[in-house]
Amino acid sequence: MKRLSTALLGLALLPALALAQAPASSEVPAKETQAASGNSGDAQQTAPTTPPPTSSSATAPAALASDKTGQAPGGADKPDITLYGEAYASWELSTSGRVTVDGRHALTLDRALQGSRIVVGPQAMAKAEIKDVGRIAISPRSEVVLDMVDDTIVARMIQGSMKVEAASQFGTYVETPGTTITSFPGTFASYRVKADPLDGTSVEKLLGDVEIMRVSDDDGSWDIDVPDGDTDFHMAARKSETLRIKVKNGGSSVANTPVVFAITTALSGATGQFTEGVQRITTTTDNDGEASVEFEAGASSGAVYVEAFVPGTDAHETLHVYIQAKEKTVWNPTTTALYIAIGAGAVAGTVLAINNRGRNSNDNPITVGPPVVNVP
Repeated sequence: MKRLSTALLGLALLPALALAQAPASSEVPAKETQAASGNSGDAQQTAPTTPPPTSSSATAPAALASDKTGQAPGGADKPDITLYGEAYASWELSTSGRVTVDGRHALTLDRALQGSRIVVGPQAMAKAEIKDVGRIAISPRSEVVLDMVDDTIVARMIQGSMKVEAASQFGTYVETPGTTITSFPGTFASYRVKADPLDGTSVEKLLGDVEIMRVSDDDGSWDIDVPDGDTDFHMAARKSETLRIKVKNGGSSVANTPVVFAITTALSGATGQFTEGVQRITTTTDNDGEASVEFEAGASSGAVYVEAFVPGTDAHETLHVYIQAKEKTVWNPTTTALYIAIGAGAVAGTVLAINNRGRNSNDNPITVGPPVVNVP
């Protein structure tokens, strides 16, 4: 009887032991079934779905070196260049010599924000790069505005020379006075650009799908005027004069437009320079469409011609600066005092000679004191 009671007790405990040894995951289906039965509050607590993949612009493109030997996937069809949706914040900049970024002196290793104006001095160099995207080597005496918009390197070159390289996933769009240069994604692109506002633009294609398009101002709507209507400026030697022009497009003033002032001719020994001793300077029009520069005249008389123009258009104006130096003369405060002293001495000597005429050398001589001349 005692054994039978023990057996019955063991049978009664079997369900409880089985429930205690069951895995915790066995309860999940019951909860999911309960949530599916209409409990919306529990339905929102289910595990989140996998997040969608990021856009291709967030992935790191292939290295530039690997793009020189082949095309990128899908490079058979030429895609359109997009000029919207800024994707990169700045360029890595390495410099040597005098280089400025938006007016400040650049460090040897520096960064340039998108839209920065980089000016490279006569004996300087600069290289701007976005890793795995592209690089631009800027030569001496160059001025460039750099940007990166979506999948396109955008640059506006005012003057100088530079080499452009872009990885196969990216395009380039370079604007110079009178010309635009475009390379399309699909192949590694490399080319050199040389731009001069007066002599035009030349392009040397090295690699890639590079297209050149000349830009002409057929409608002739761009124009430069002098506010007072007179292109002649008269000034004294060793003085400064403000040269001011006004830019118009379609008869209306244009603000925030770059204007280049360049000294092109000097006649009759005249000399002159702009701020910081340069012969060429770029400025920007104000809200009234006016741009100005300070011109410093040299010491000699003559004429200096200054050309003002808007890069990329036919708008230009020649300003004539006439410099007048004082004529050299022997009459000045110092020489005048000297001449008066000499004349007074001559008069005193004459009076002394007349008074001593007929006198014996043993007589008391008549003496005349030296003239006193106040030198101003």
